[in-house]
Amino acid sequence: MLRTASTFAMMRPGGEGTALAKWAYYGRRGVLGHRHHDTLWSASVLAWHLLEAGDVPRALALAQEATTGLREALGAEHPWTSQTASELGRVLQALGRFAEAAPILADVAAHLPHVLGPDHRETLLAETELAVNLFHLGRYEQAAALAGRVLARSARVLGETHPDVSDIAAALAVVTAGSGADLAVPPVAQL
Repeated sequence: MLRTASTFAMMRPGGEGTALAKWAYYGRRGVLGHRHHDTLWSASVLAWHLLEAGDVPRALALAQEATTGLREALGAEHPWTSQTASELGRVLQALGRFAEAAPILADVAAHLPHVLGPDHRETLLAETELAVNLFHLGRYEQAAALAGRVLARSARVLGETHPDVSDIAAALAVVTAGSGADLAVPPVAQL
């Protein structure tokens, strides 16, 4: 039941999802202990909800706990470890700590293609997060090139009308506009 609550929490942004995520995390922590991989996954889900709600300090603490714990419990190559590390990178970005987020996001973007496949949705989103982070570090051309490759793959794999493709296209527009270079965003229909 607690695993189901975490799954539902991931699908429901906002207050109801946050309440489910808290219930799953604290329930698992009480039953399984704070170092169990299911508890740590629930911590990552709750961290995402807390970040979305603006509670960045608590999100950071939970994301760090989950990333470290899952790396120890499941290993660096496990998809949960990579996805949780990606969440930690997002929290660091929210704090403006882009230099700290860079190696974490680069590691995730390097690992997920081998773990989930190069065209998996989570891989594409992780590469988009890395592109955005590179942009914030002033590495504009590198960010735009990566975002362009991800957009092309996303449109091919997910379909041009998938919401993630729109999100990636929006990230590419921001990255290319900030580069000062003539790196036009291709219309998704032309990919």
